Amino acid sequence: MKSVLALDPGLSGTGYAMWKSRSRAEHSERRWAPDQVGVINARGPEVDWWNRALMIAELVALLRYSDRTRVVCEFTEYHQAAHRVMSWKTGDLQKLTFLSGVIFAMTRPNPFLPIVTSGWKGQLSKRIVEERIRKRLGRQTCERLGIKTHAWDATGIGLWALGRF
Repeated sequence: MKSVLALDPGLSGTGYAMWKSRSRAEHSERRWAPDQVGVINARGPEVDWWNRALMIAELVALLRYSDRTRVVCEFTEYHQAAHRVMSWKTGDLQKLTFLSGVIFAMTRPNPFLPIVTSGWKGQLSKRIVEERIRKRLGRQTCERLGIKTHAWDATGIGLWALGRF
């Protein structure tokens, strides 16, 4: 298996989960746990959103193990729900789409797979996703990794990419 860098992009915090390249036997022993998880924040009142996007993407690019690291990144999808229409009108969805594009550009020449939310978790709630991850990896492993906030979805995206979600 190649190394995998899974991302849940957000301008208020981008979750990541990383798996180093290893054999199937090593994965079964380690219950498919990522090597590292975390959340990248680039905040500050003086930082414009596009500069925040660039800062986040630059930090993401530093996480890659090699040019063969597969980057799997959640990509926003538009829904006709009232709150999504408002997100579109306020520009939040465009900013998130921009961030995903900047991450793609900064992680080249790595293989890059954008995956929409419904493509990897369907309609599952955040609570159910977290429980599924705890069940797959074990509660102690999740506590040891310190999975928080956006890193939960990044871990789920990575497990999905590895065929283990």
